[in-house]
Amino acid sequence: MSLFYIQSIDCNDFLYIINAQRNDSIFQIISMKNNIRSKSEDIVIKGKYYLDLKLVYPMIYNIEEKESVIDSCFLSLNRKSHYSLYIARNLDSLTLTENENNTENKLAIYSIICDACKNKRILLRLYIK
Repeated sequence: MSLFYIQSIDCNDFLYIINAQRNDSIFQIISMKNNIRSKSEDIVIKGKYYLDLKLVYPMIYNIEEKESVIDSCFLSLNRKSHYSLYIARNLDSLTLTENENNTENKLAIYSIICDACKNKRILLRLYIK
């Protein structure tokens, strides 16, 4: 686990998108929304937290099992985050936990390189099971 400074937290219908900084690098982290709250501390912008990150893109997940897909959303990656996407194993929604979450098992990722976009962004479609 490493110490990260939380720069921003954005969200869509299904995910929180967290931009965290460690040294000179920016990490784009996703965390699934849920309705369950624990007694652990919620992360906030400008806070510093130890996060256990796992790279989930550029690794490609199998998207053949479309019958198990509940919904999907799009997410854009840029040069600042080195076109990488992470999950934090010790983050459930916006709450730090002691247990490893299973976010990685709920996601399937399909990438689309968006040449028409400025700064050569990568557009990801995240399938949520």
